[in-house]
Amino acid sequence: NNFNFDQTPDQVTGMYVLDIDNDGDPDIIPESGFYFNSNNFLNKDSYDEDNLDLRYFLFINENQRFVPKQVVFPEDHKNSSDFFWDRGQEGFKIPLDLDNDGNFEIIHIRAFTPNRTGNLLDANIDVIELAFDNDNDGIINQNDANPNDPYSNSNDVNGNKIFSLPSNNFSISIENLSCRGSSDGSIAVSAKDENLNYTLTINGNVTHNLDPSGGYSKSISNLNPGQYNLCFTVEGQSGYNQCFDINITEPAPLSASSRVNNAKKSISFDLSGSDKYTIVHNGIEKDFDHSNPKIDLKKGVNFLKVKTDKSCQGSYTEEVFISEEVEFYPNPTKDNVNLYIHGKDSTVDIRVIDGDGNILKTSCNEIHSSRKVQINLEEFSKGIYLIQLNGETVDKTVKIVRE
Repeated sequence: NNFNFDQTPDQVTGMYVLDIDNDGDPDIIPESGFYFNSNNFLNKDSYDEDNLDLRYFLFINENQRFVPKQVVFPEDHKNSSDFFWDRGQEGFKIPLDLDNDGNFEIIHIRAFTPNRTGNLLDANIDVIELAFDNDNDGIINQNDANPNDPYSNSNDVNGNKIFSLPSNNFSISIENLSCRGSSDGSIAVSAKDENLNYTLTINGNVTHNLDPSGGYSKSISNLNPGQYNLCFTVEGQSGYNQCFDINITEPAPLSASSRVNNAKKSISFDLSGSDKYTIVHNGIEKDFDHSNPKIDLKKGVNFLKVKTDKSCQGSYTEEVFISEEVEFYPNPTKDNVNLYIHGKDSTVDIRVIDGDGNILKTSCNEIHSSRKVQINLEEFSKGIYLIQLNGETVDKTVKIVRE
């Protein structure tokens, strides 16, 4: 057997159980090595470090016995050098059926051997039990009365096989919760082993089939909140019955918060209570399958409503106004203020307010193609004034200094 990969991690004394020759039988690969050295390395006076003859072995499973096979490494491989002596990995491992139960154990024997400092190491014997599960039913062969039957691992008092399935053969999950007074809950069920036909009984009366016609899976809907008992039986196995309890509850109330970014004209939500949300923006619905949706806002009034597919969770509403920009000059001014109003509004309502909050002047102004509106403040005394502008897509207040 020739290998170009390392089977011996440094200073590890375990072993691999691996089908190295791909014949379907597990082989044994000692990690720290099963070495044979033709030199007498136990006697340091006669140890010839320049003429090492370290031979590495693994055990190939040939039906009823393990056969040692020498592994030949490339010349530049560390196991072709003095790895064994340098790492102090003395000892050896052999497979043996100690208790005559038909299953091999690994015997790791370490003799009174010197380490690199010349001190003797304590002798010990480790016994490692090899456990295999031929039928993959979760019961190791040593404890399985029927080690090659995936549908039975024990016998009754008369020696007859007792049918069984792994605990993970059936999958049950809640797809939808249900509001009180509604029947909008649902459960998803499926069977892993598709070599059998199953019958599912819910609360002792409602039955469903899991078989090839339905892909061994089913969604059970129109369920009210409450406790449900699901029992599976198998066609042809009258004594088998595996049951599960599952509880469909009411969903938690919708929780929502938002953050408006005026610069980017957007709103971001932080939602919880469901895995799917619908946002209605000025009458247009958008669906999201995550809890942090983002909506681009339009100029003017934005009406937003967040909801789920469950009315009992409630809803969240918000109104956001995104104003067109307004530029103004000169500031300070002696008389006139020029206002440049972005957007497409054709008119704008303007109010002039003094520092005490008194409304001094109101007007409705047309916005011509130049988008400019002029306001004259020469009739007012020197001071600071607020000019408020309101329109379909405009909601701005600017501060002007009258000199």
